[in-house]
Amino acid sequence: MINNKGVRNPNHKLTEEQVIVIRYSSLSQRTLARLFHIGQPEICRIKNCKLWNYNYLKVNIKNVNA
Repeated sequence: MINNKGVRNPNHKLTEEQVIVIRYSSLSQRTLARLFHIGQPEICRIKNCKLWNYNYLKVNIKNVNA
């Protein structure tokens, strides 16, 4: 089974770093959507861990820090 989550997906629009910025930003979802050229519903899904779920990011952050 191929794991095409996150940046491994050839159609990804955001990097892991951008997703982390979005998740912890205090800017409005509309503003973030304009900054990153994606829709507000995608921002909402990222903030609510429906897209780019936290466990996936947590594993990759640990790998970068190792």
